[in-house]
Amino acid sequence: MAYTINKTDGTVLVQLEDGVLDTTTNLDLIGKSYSGYGEVQNENFVKLLENFANTTTNAPSSPITGQLFYDTTLNQVQVYNGSAFKAVSGAIISSTEPSTGAQGDLWYDTTNSQIYVYSGTTWVLVGPPGTTLTGATADTVVDTTGTSQPVVKFIINNTIVAYSSATEFTPASAITGFSTIKVGITLNSDISNNKFNGTATDSDALGGIASTGYLRANASDTATGTITIANDNALILGADGDVSMLQNDNDFTLRNSASDGNILLNINDGGVNTTALTVTGSDASVTIANDMTVGGNFTLSGTLTAASGTATLNNLNINGDLTVNGSNTIVNTTTLEVEDNTILLNSGVSGTPSTDSGIEVKRGTSSNVSFIWDETNDKWTVGSATLVAATFEGNITGNVTGNVTGNVTGNLTGDVTGDVTGNVNGNTVGSNAVGTRTLSTGDPSGGSDGDIWYKYTA
Repeated sequence: MAYTINKTDGTVLVQLEDGVLDTTTNLDLIGKSYSGYGEVQNENFVKLLENFANTTTNAPSSPITGQLFYDTTLNQVQVYNGSAFKAVSGAIISSTEPSTGAQGDLWYDTTNSQIYVYSGTTWVLVGPPGTTLTGATADTVVDTTGTSQPVVKFIINNTIVAYSSATEFTPASAITGFSTIKVGITLNSDISNNKFNGTATDSDALGGIASTGYLRANASDTATGTITIANDNALILGADGDVSMLQNDNDFTLRNSASDGNILLNINDGGVNTTALTVTGSDASVTIANDMTVGGNFTLSGTLTAASGTATLNNLNINGDLTVNGSNTIVNTTTLEVEDNTILLNSGVSGTPSTDSGIEVKRGTSSNVSFIWDETNDKWTVGSATLVAATFEGNITGNVTGNVTGNVTGNLTGDVTGDVTGNVNGNTVGSNAVGTRTLSTGDPSGGSDGDIWYKYTA
């Protein structure tokens, strides 16, 4: 009578006839009254004990779902999932690459301390990428208070290059390059040029200086320190770069390179923006809006024209012409030297003259005196003052006080007080209170002091 062999789920595996050895599965099923069943049965027990241990290429040929198989090639227990054998757990541990494996299998390379996964066709390295320890791992560091601080440790070639932490602390045991582990990522200070490279969206400090300590290049900003530009072509201003400040050897140049562009010097005059000085670009002239005071020497090589305002100069050297247009000219000087042989006064007169002109002397508390050309009388006059001269030539009208030495030619009208020595040609009219007058063609025989002898020719 045949046996019905059922699987665990109740489905029929095989109808086992009497006296038959069934090889449908990897265990030989023994039918009723099969001769020599003891060997077969014992071999089945052995197969179960060793999980059909064999090489990968000799895996069980007739497996059923859930059957175990120990792969001696991979040193791995596998289970049949209905279509293939899959590793039950663990990894293949070997110093050489396995010749085959199931998809998802892991292999630990004992030579290089690396883990691989089988893709179904090849072993793919999981890590670490090198034979030395490289990567990021979770760790804890005990701080000086005895607290274990959770960190992420970044290792490259067995060297810790950085720690990442949510808190700042000092390690209890010294870690090279990490006297303090700060919030965020702390780089190993013992590694030369260890730094972040690339583009960051923001930074609190640069070179240890807070970001607020730097000048903005694209916005208005203020500097509280001294700014030094170590470049001869130092500073360029304006959207078009028209204004530049340059250094050439010992010379400093402020230049407006715009065609005919002016340079203005402005001040705040009581809250009003006022231009004090203008350098005109079209002719390089300089215009000073108000008074100019010069404390030292002032040398003028060209023409000085003052349309308005006052220029106060302590010392003024003029190499060219000086033209003064104004109603008053005052010169305060100890010594005045004029190279011209003739001083021209009243140069603006045209047509018939009507204004007196001359020289006036200021005498402080005393009345001024003058030497004037009197246009009304067409004569020089010194007014009521006295004119003193060593020699006088010309007609005299008025009183004469003092000695007259020399010949007098012409009429003498008026009183003469004093001696007259010399010849008198002409008539003498008037009284002589001192002496007598003698009219004769020859010498008188005698006389007294003050007598006048008039000699004539018959």
